[in-house]
Amino acid sequence: MNKNMAKYLTLGMDKYFGTKKVLRGRTFHPDIRTMGLVLGVLELLRFQGWAELFLDTRLPVHEKEVREFYTNLNGLEGSVANSSVNGVDLVFDSVRLDEIFHIPYVGLSKYVWTKDVNCMLTSNFSQEQITARSRKVLKGEMSPVHKLLFELVQKGVLPRGGRRHEASLRDMGIAHALENKDPIDCPSLMIKHMAKVIDPKPGAHQLAFGNLFTTMFTTFDVPLGEGRALVSCDMITRSTLATCRLYDEGNQAPAAPPRVPGPVSTLLNDLHAAKEQNETLRAELEALRNL
Repeated sequence: MNKNMAKYLTLGMDKYFGTKKVLRGRTFHPDIRTMGLVLGVLELLRFQGWAELFLDTRLPVHEKEVREFYTNLNGLEGSVANSSVNGVDLVFDSVRLDEIFHIPYVGLSKYVWTKDVNCMLTSNFSQEQITARSRKVLKGEMSPVHKLLFELVQKGVLPRGGRRHEASLRDMGIAHALENKDPIDCPSLMIKHMAKVIDPKPGAHQLAFGNLFTTMFTTFDVPLGEGRALVSCDMITRSTLATCRLYDEGNQAPAAPPRVPGPVSTLLNDLHAAKEQNETLRAELEALRNL
């Protein structure tokens, strides 16, 4: 029996979820949304229909209600889940989550990843030498852009809590689909992740989707009091980009664009090419004026 299961059996369900941290999700801080790299990432999120989920900083988090939601969550047969919060029943499936969050329920819905064919994901996300065996990839091995995509997946798409420094096959699979604009069935993944959160056997996941649940509670007319506002530590900021080596806080400027394949790298290269062309045109115009 693992320590998490022992804790669950000792405390009981109500007290067990009371010890869990409510994860408030991740949104992009308004100050960085016009940066070229961020615009490229937002375009990838917009393709999936997720952009608004990562942009709304106004949603408060109702931690008491989130804990009650997970305490009462059951069913989860197939893709249907049901719970109750403040006396209101909440029954939903992936179609209903699509209606609530306006995110498509088509595409990649695989939650359990056990194989990495030809080590494709491992070799794509690691800059180290790859053996014939697939494995998790440390964040330090990743390119700057992949570090940011990993941050989005582990803090926003399927939040688990804690300081995670290695990407699982699931993390890499979802990030790879995001980078390459392959449709992702986020509603189905969310429901599968909720089932993982309330299962004490695998490990101690924290309570995911705190900020998103505010929208769901409102849709189901759950009575809510005053919630906790998002703060800078709940957002992707310049410091986040600096940690990913995408921003030089000392020079207050974006770091050099990473040389990695994929849509984000292409957008960055196009942006820098456009800037160089603009500077050339300005120089030519100035020369004509001096004739």
